[in-house]
Amino acid sequence: MKKISLCLFLLTMIFGCKKDETEIFLVDITEKDFVENVFDFNDSQDVVLERPIFVYLYSDASPSCSVALPAVEKVAEKFHKKVDFYKINVIFTNKFLENFDIHVAPSYLFIKGNSSDAAVRKEFGVIDSDILKEFIVQEFDL
Repeated sequence: MKKISLCLFLLTMIFGCKKDETEIFLVDITEKDFVENVFDFNDSQDVVLERPIFVYLYSDASPSCSVALPAVEKVAEKFHKKVDFYKINVIFTNKFLENFDIHVAPSYLFIKGNSSDAAVRKEFGVIDSDILKEFIVQEFDL
């Protein structure tokens, strides 16, 4: 019995680590923290973004979001050195959805430029990782 428990523990440690590594590339953040620490879309001052930002807007209650997440994680893992990746649960947002005119989850925002004149591309629905890669390369000139 101890051997089985030890094997299960080791398997959990080995296969559990990959997900944690991917999560590092895709930061789960609240609307408040995003506005305060990443990008204040209401700020009148001109703040230049150091790197482009990809935002995945999701809902835990949406089956489509569960289907879309692996593709987003894959893209975040590939481009994390050139793009900042965030995911925001739409259930806990207020102004964010209004400001970017978001009405469906999953949604994706590609943000570059500066706070007063940011270029924002929006996409909606489940998108394959290859298509997301193309959007990132195209939008962020990578």
